[in-house]
Amino acid sequence: MNFPLLVFVLCSSLAITDAAFGHGSNGPLNDADEVTAVKPTCETDRLGHKYIPCATPDLNDSRHWPCIKYSDLCNSRKDCPNGDDEDVLQCFYHNYRMEEFMKLRKLLDQVRGK
Repeated sequence: MNFPLLVFVLCSSLAITDAAFGHGSNGPLNDADEVTAVKPTCETDRLGHKYIPCATPDLNDSRHWPCIKYSDLCNSRKDCPNGDDEDVLQCFYHNYRMEEFMKLRKLLDQVRGK
């Protein structure tokens, strides 16, 4: 597969995904009243490891969203309270995406002559 086509396919899939989930729309996706939600945020540790929020809040406190290291996502160990980080469909998507990312990185290295 040539490089421009690969870039086009990746960009198109991102645009379709954003459109499918309503990103960029100016209002709610249905006639329901808008609900104010707090987006969970996670810090990066002093070593630069990126942390991401679990898909669901803490079982004992719905206002607290636990964070896990990105590298702990889909590692066959349940790090989130509900085990959301090991969800079969999410991990299928995550692993496929990482595979494609590694292929793209390898292709870029070949183009650069590394």
